Amino acid sequence: MMKGMVVLLLLATITVVQGLCSFPSQLVGSKYEDNSPSFIYAFSETQMTLEDSNGFFPARSFDCLEKNEDFFMVGIEESFSCLKFLSTDNLKPQVYWVGSVHTGTPSICDVCTISEFNPPKNVLFRVYQSGDTYPSPLPLGCDIPFGCPLTATGTPCSITLERFCSELLGILDGACSESSESSESSESSSASSSNEVEGGVGRALRKPIQGRKQKGRKQKGEKGSKEKCKKYERLEALIKETCE
Repeated sequence: MMKGMVVLLLLATITVVQGLCSFPSQLVGSKYEDNSPSFIYAFSETQMTLEDSNGFFPARSFDCLEKNEDFFMVGIEESFSCLKFLSTDNLKPQVYWVGSVHTGTPSICDVCTISEFNPPKNVLFRVYQSGDTYPSPLPLGCDIPFGCPLTATGTPCSITLERFCSELLGILDGACSESSESSESSESSSASSSNEVEGGVGRALRKPIQGRKQKGRKQKGEKGSKEKCKKYERLEALIKETCE
């Protein structure tokens, strides 16, 4: 019961950060043909290139702009689309084209809750020129990314406890690292300023004074950083206990 309350409290107070947008690593460097079969898809870490296999249209590269769990917002110029990956099997991945927006600077919630394709278009892949059979279609499941506003017809997704804990622990680790780096940078800057003070009697008088001031700031910075990391460590232990 207590563990459940802790999770609810964390969900209410912590924002889940998705990080930089990049395509599933299993797909990067691979080329696929879809079940149209009209298009060839190639994935790099941050781009998806779509090529017309019949040569009627030039190849177009879509940037990976935003990610929320299995949902990806891709864009080129002022055209944005929402993709949901159901499988990232490197031999036979599957994706749904959920929605599209062709103006402005939308967020992933804007794009993924507009159903241009009704129902969403399921795209089945096989490795380019492999001649393999296409995979059996998987059901779409939920179609509103976690944290996005509800719609009249959509099915909202919920974040898994395992994923939530993983994301939260990553945030805490990053925050503690940034705090430590900031403290070290401040100490380095103070030491550099002290070394630059020169000149006869002025040097002899000012350097010890500056040294005393810097020492106080250094100790305070170190203390604050260590205290913050200790708090994060306690919270990290509580999260791990809750998620087990």
